[in-house]
Amino acid sequence: MTDEEIANLLRSDASIVVIEAPAGCGKTHQAASYAADMAANLKSARLLVLTHTHAACSVIAERTQEYHDKIDIRTLDSLINQIAMAYRLSLDLPEDVSAWARQHGYELLATKVANLLRSNPIIAKHLARLFPIVICDEHQDSNEAQDGIVQLLGKQGALLRVFGDPMQTIPGGRGQNVIAAAALTRWDALKDQAVFGELETPHRWRTTNPDLGEWILSIRETLKNEQPIDLKGRLPRGVNVKFAENESPRPANYLLVPENWNNLNALLNEEKQMLLIAGSNATIQSLRGTFRPRFSIWEGHTRNYLEKFIDVLNDGAGNLDIKASAFVDCLKSLLVGFSGGRYGDRLIQEVRMPSDNPRGQIPPQLKLMAEFIRTDPNHIGFSKAAEHLKGLIVQNADGFSELHIDYLREFDDLIKLKGYNDPMTGFAEISQRRSRAYPKPPRKALSTVHKSKGLEAEYVFVFACDKGHFPETYVKRNLLYVALSRATESVTIIASRNNRSPLIEI
Repeated sequence: MTDEEIANLLRSDASIVVIEAPAGCGKTHQAASYAADMAANLKSARLLVLTHTHAACSVIAERTQEYHDKIDIRTLDSLINQIAMAYRLSLDLPEDVSAWARQHGYELLATKVANLLRSNPIIAKHLARLFPIVICDEHQDSNEAQDGIVQLLGKQGALLRVFGDPMQTIPGGRGQNVIAAAALTRWDALKDQAVFGELETPHRWRTTNPDLGEWILSIRETLKNEQPIDLKGRLPRGVNVKFAENESPRPANYLLVPENWNNLNALLNEEKQMLLIAGSNATIQSLRGTFRPRFSIWEGHTRNYLEKFIDVLNDGAGNLDIKASAFVDCLKSLLVGFSGGRYGDRLIQEVRMPSDNPRGQIPPQLKLMAEFIRTDPNHIGFSKAAEHLKGLIVQNADGFSELHIDYLREFDDLIKLKGYNDPMTGFAEISQRRSRAYPKPPRKALSTVHKSKGLEAEYVFVFACDKGHFPETYVKRNLLYVALSRATESVTIIASRNNRSPLIEI
């Protein structure tokens, strides 16, 4: 459909309009334009925009700034959390709903709220009066309960305008293909009960590389039809294929020998906005040493390593040894060079049993970090120890100059915990403040495919396009499509001849 036809469809009287929107085809423009037009005519009520990422909130907020007082933009989890807080007694939830959700899972919280709205339709009716128009962004990522909540608002009179792309469904963890298949079934069911339209003009590449845009739309259909992408023939301008084998003896790691990545330097040295993307966090961790300091890791909104550490701190059965080990594991993930033998093991030993005569330049500093932890064997002590360590790194202190903080924002959030009475409350408040900051990636960044979703860059490099990272599954086809579609001018695929991915022909 044309852009004008989609715009008219959104502004029709249909109770539910579903728009399938491939990457780069103007979904955000259509959603923001519609939101602004509708908000201009609202009086006492407000328009509600529900997204799945804080990055998406940021983009839509920027494009509807003129009507910020009439548009409520938030993540779907945020809405669910607010409803749960208002009715927490009915839901048998504690005062800190966010902490409960982190412990038991946001999907379970969504299920509780969905059941509440079904059994008490007056609540959904009240929400529909507050928000007579609801725009749902990236709805393909909704789980069953989230989808149910949105549809309950529609049943109570709210106009639903739903955007999504099933080819961008990329859940992680175990059972991801089952989760993705269920999401596709829900998407198709929603389309069946709605007025449906599909965006098909590759606007993202109109002024940068139209040939690349057409190619990305074509490979989307190829992957959707379960066919491999043909990289053997003549490729459009801006599509590059480089070959490199994983030289790491450990399958979970990814190692490029110098002669491999030196071939990329001509492209990497361009003065362009760049994203270096890989399909797994372990691969990004492996690549960070190769490309540091030119490329910083894009941390996104999540704080996975810090959250794992906080979980250990809140485990009542955990002793100081276990907490110190978890702290060291967190530091190993956030830092480059914080090896177990030289730093981590010695710090744990010093926490366990202080040494009377530390030798060398490094142990005295570790001894001070251990004293912070022993004095306050909780989040405060660990935060103080992290703060001291950061000072040593920044000052290039003897024995610490080789350390590098890759996840600087997450490291700083660890330090901020000392300002709160308990780590869960601190983590919740820090996360809430971060969600309003709408951070953007550096000009040259390393990122997982999942964290790159919603982003774009002039040059994109997709590493480890091999069978291990991109086998023949529904989710991995989607993952490859999301990675390739981030590029606006040039995309470089780093493929393997010895371990070829079945998703490409080379």
